[in-house]
Amino acid sequence: LGTTAASMTQAAEALGERVRTFRTEHMALLGETEQASATAIAQVIRWNLAVAGIAVALAVLAAWLMGNSLSRPVRQMIAAMTRLAEGDRTVAIPALERHDEIGAMAKAVQIFKTNADKVDQLQADQARMREQADEERRRSLVELSTVFEDGVDGVVTSVSGSATEMQRSAQSLSAAAEQAARQSAAALVAAEDASTNV
Repeated sequence: LGTTAASMTQAAEALGERVRTFRTEHMALLGETEQASATAIAQVIRWNLAVAGIAVALAVLAAWLMGNSLSRPVRQMIAAMTRLAEGDRTVAIPALERHDEIGAMAKAVQIFKTNADKVDQLQADQARMREQADEERRRSLVELSTVFEDGVDGVVTSVSGSATEMQRSAQSLSAAAEQAARQSAAALVAAEDASTNV
């Protein structure tokens, strides 16, 4: 029984170690989740820059095709689009008041600027929501891990207490068996004496 109690104690300690390993692995998983979020954000930014680069290239081509009479407003538009593509959302879009192709292009760039502002706001909102979700996920995992660890600690304590109690009971039973053996031996001696006297 002493060996069984020791085995149960060792098993309880091994279970505690597994819980600690489980908690460490979940913390590592949280780190991987944060890295994946950062990678996704970087990819969205690269796509936005690619779209802005394409828009700048199209504007340059349009300016070249339209000739000298349109080159000044087109150069202004290109400068505004370049600044916009570089992230300057304060740039004023020129030629918005015109009613020709340059005016239509200015209105399209204004829409691009407005949409870029919305994309920036959406990205900021998404990043904030991701951070909140990651924080909530971390908090939940830590809470779950703590609850689980507390439960396992309780089980380990209970098993350890039970093992100690079993060891005491085994010792008590062993003492009682020895006492019974002594009494049996005494009764046997008394019975032999009685049969000899008869």
